Amino acid sequence: MTSPITCPQLTNGIATTPTGALRACCISADSENRLLDLNQKPYRVWHNWQEALNSSKIKQWRAEMKQGIWPTICKKCKTAEASRGWSRRLKMLKIAEQQNIALSEVKDDGSIEHAKFVFLDLRLGNLCNLQCQMCNGYSSSKWQMHHTEQFQDSPKPKDSFWQWPNTHIDWISELLKNSQHIRELYFTGGEPLMNSSHWQLLKTLSETPHARNIHIKYNTNATLWQEEWLNIWIKFSQVLFQVSVDGVEEINNWIRWPSDWNQTQKWIENLNHISNSNSKIKWSISGTIQRSNAWSLDQFQNWYQTNYPHTPIHLEFVTVPSQLSLIAWNQKQREEWLKWCDSWANPQFQAYIKEAETHFDNNPPCEDQTLEKKFQAYMNHWQTHTKLPLPKSVK
Repeated sequence: MTSPITCPQLTNGIATTPTGALRACCISADSENRLLDLNQKPYRVWHNWQEALNSSKIKQWRAEMKQGIWPTICKKCKTAEASRGWSRRLKMLKIAEQQNIALSEVKDDGSIEHAKFVFLDLRLGNLCNLQCQMCNGYSSSKWQMHHTEQFQDSPKPKDSFWQWPNTHIDWISELLKNSQHIRELYFTGGEPLMNSSHWQLLKTLSETPHARNIHIKYNTNATLWQEEWLNIWIKFSQVLFQVSVDGVEEINNWIRWPSDWNQTQKWIENLNHISNSNSKIKWSISGTIQRSNAWSLDQFQNWYQTNYPHTPIHLEFVTVPSQLSLIAWNQKQREEWLKWCDSWANPQFQAYIKEAETHFDNNPPCEDQTLEKKFQAYMNHWQTHTKLPLPKSVK
C-alpha cells in the first residue's frame, strides 16, 4: 500500500500571491495553484481562511496525497526529493517535528476541521527596487514600470492589483485572530523590507505574547538595512534572512539589476557579523540556476566555499520565462554543460546537477531553436535596457 504524503503547507498553511490571492504554496505550479470559491474566483487573504482551506481544489490535492499520489501542482517538491532527497515540503515537516506541531487531520475527502494556521507565506504587493532578469511585473514594481512585450510574454499588470494591504485592512485582524498558532511567518515580495504593511504587522505582532513563538523568514535582495529594525526582530523567536544571490561579480549584477556586487558583499558581511553575535539572527543563501549563470556556477561555488562554507544554501531552477530555463537547451548544449559540471562540482553542487538531469529527462531537448532565438533576443534587449556588457559566460 502506498504511504500517504503529508504537506504542512496544505494542512496548516496560508500562502498568497503579491495581489493577495490565496494559493497552494509559492513553488507549486503557478497556473493551477489558486484556491477558488464556488464561482471559480480566487479567495483573497482578507476572505475567510477556514473556508478557503476547505475549497474544492485544495481538498482534492490533500485527498490525493492521503492516497500517496503526488498532485500535479507539487512536481517541484517531487523532483527535488527524488534527485537530492530534500524539498520545501520535507523542510516544513522537519520544523513541525522539531516544534511538536500537531498538523491538522485530513479526512478521506481531503477536508479538515478547525485548521490551525501555522505557516504563513505573505507577499504584500510587488514593491521592489530591483528588476531581476527572471522576475516580472507581478513581483517587482521596477519590472512593472519597464514592462514590455520584448521582455515578458505576459501582459502588463494593472497598478491597482498591489494596493490590497492598504485597501483591505481586514487581513491583519484575520491574521491576529490566529496569532497564537503561528510558528513561521514568511515574507517575500517584492522586497519585503521596503513594505510598510509588513512593518505595521510586525510591530503589532511584536507587542503580543505570541511573538516569542514565531519564526520570521525573509527572501531579501540584500540592498536595505537599518540597525533599529533589530529592536523589532529580537522580540520574535528567530529571524532568518534568505539572501538572494545568483552569482558573483558581473553575473550577479547582470541578473539582479541594478544591484552592485560590492554593496551586496558588504551587506552580506554585515549580516554575517550580526548573526555571529546574535543567536536570534540567522541567514542562508537563496539563488537560482538558469541560463544566465549556468556556465559560471563554478565561480559561485568557489565564492561560497571560500567565504561561507557553513552557511546553508538553496538553489532553485528557473522555469519562467522559459527562455531562461536550462530545458531550453538542445541535446548537445545539455551534454556539454553536464560534462563541464563533472569537472568542478563538489557533492553539494553535484546534487543540483543531478536535479538538472532529472529535469532534462522529463523535458525533451529543444531542437527547433525557438527558445534559443528567444533567449538571444532577451539577452540583446537586456543589454540595451541595463547598458551592461554581456558577460562572456552567458550562453
